[in-house]
Amino acid sequence: MTRRRHIRHFYNHMKAAGIRFELDQAGALVVKDPEKRLSPLTKGEIIKRRGLLVKLVELDGLLGRPLLADESARCRQLAKECGVDLLWERIDLNTHEVERDTIHASDTHRLHTDSPGAVPALQV
Repeated sequence: MTRRRHIRHFYNHMKAAGIRFELDQAGALVVKDPEKRLSPLTKGEIIKRRGLLVKLVELDGLLGRPLLADESARCRQLAKECGVDLLWERIDLNTHEVERDTIHASDTHRLHTDSPGAVPALQV
């Protein structure tokens, strides 16, 4: 079984190598290899990890933009499942006050109680 921390390294390494991951309309993982350089071994490793890779691709799609409450909840759930820590901030548009915090994947009580209006970003 792939450890959650290792899947993030694998995912980031593949992205750095120019391999792109997307989800199709049905939510299945699509791997784009423009230079056709994936070996059969690497393809096999992607297939073995596809469940977590789907979650990381979905999480990437939620990061770095304002989220609705249901998107924020899904983002926290995906982060927990993938073992990703999130930095978030909430901006009150009336007072312009900014609140920032880190949600650690291991802090399960925080994953359910932080602000639903938070804007998460991957911690690198």
